[in-house]
Amino acid sequence: MATLLRQIVASPRARHPEAGLDLCYVTDNIIATSGPSSVWPKKAYRNPTDQLVKFLDSKHQAEWSIFEFRAEGTGYPDHEVYNRIHHFPWPDHHPPPFAIIPALMASMRNWVQGEETPTEMLEESSETARKRRVAVLHCKAGKGRSGTAACSYLISEEGWKKADALQRFTDRRMRVGFGYGVSIPSQLRWVGYVDRWTNHMNKRYIERPVEIVELHIWGLRDGVKVAVEGFVENGRRIQSFHIFKKSEKIVVDDGESPMDTLQSSQISSPSSASSLLSNGTPFVNTPMSPTGTSPTHDLPNAPTRATSIGATVLLKPTTPIILPTSDINIDFERRNKASYTGWTMVSMPILREAMRAMIRAFSKSTGKLWMA
Repeated sequence: MATLLRQIVASPRARHPEAGLDLCYVTDNIIATSGPSSVWPKKAYRNPTDQLVKFLDSKHQAEWSIFEFRAEGTGYPDHEVYNRIHHFPWPDHHPPPFAIIPALMASMRNWVQGEETPTEMLEESSETARKRRVAVLHCKAGKGRSGTAACSYLISEEGWKKADALQRFTDRRMRVGFGYGVSIPSQLRWVGYVDRWTNHMNKRYIERPVEIVELHIWGLRDGVKVAVEGFVENGRRIQSFHIFKKSEKIVVDDGESPMDTLQSSQISSPSSASSLLSNGTPFVNTPMSPTGTSPTHDLPNAPTRATSIGATVLLKPTTPIILPTSDINIDFERRNKASYTGWTMVSMPILREAMRAMIRAFSKSTGKLWMA
């Protein structure tokens, strides 16, 4: 019964045929697995810790080490895996604080390439150890956070292209037709940041506080709460630093312009956050236009004015917003109260494709906008 439950829970992901566990070999040196558990009832539908350890011992003897990313807790004590574990926790469904990436990549490299050697392997050659060693990555499902780490390692330490690394993880981790291995937009964006950090920044990263001076938002609908969030406790937790009030909002355009004005006006929107950060691009007073329109003769009763596409607003905090790291999350939440029940429905995220938030940061370094 427990085996059946594990198969159901892990059904979108590929199982190892020999081990009968929810794990895969991304490469010969990298294993991705769902988070094991030592307690009931989670042990019934997750990889049992003892079975995972037994498999790793049988295949790799003492040449395996775990790298886990669960801010919610591992689900087992360290001694059950011989204390052979490295903790780099961050919240589920989010990218990591970027400051974790250099340390995580170095730790994985030192282990896989033989620079970190346990006592029982001291008499072996480093080349033999390197060929046999594996890094075992896990989060909760062994997908988003583990995939972000695995792809980052392949790009930064093995020289893979970003697209190839993401495709390899999908091919090895997921069953055919069940989607991508790394699918959350913010985590995909972080893999892109790692690619830039590796290939264009010589793997240099300097963490520094960032002040949010103002936000420019296109397409903001009524009733949407806008908040600034960032990492605290070394990335274990996400904290809200500021929720914008009505008094801090300046409406530049209410989004109710006539259709002919929308079509004829020159649209000017920022193409990148870096241009705003470096040049202090002035705010644009023209709204964004729909990408396409329907012929008017197909709509005999069409209104003469366009439906609201959302306001163009400027948010300026009355008190300084200073985040302790360069990682910035602009959180959008919309609440609607149903008239027939009185219940409040929360849409989160809301209109992420239509809303563009650009940040003018106090620091010259670009803050990383994750918006998971």
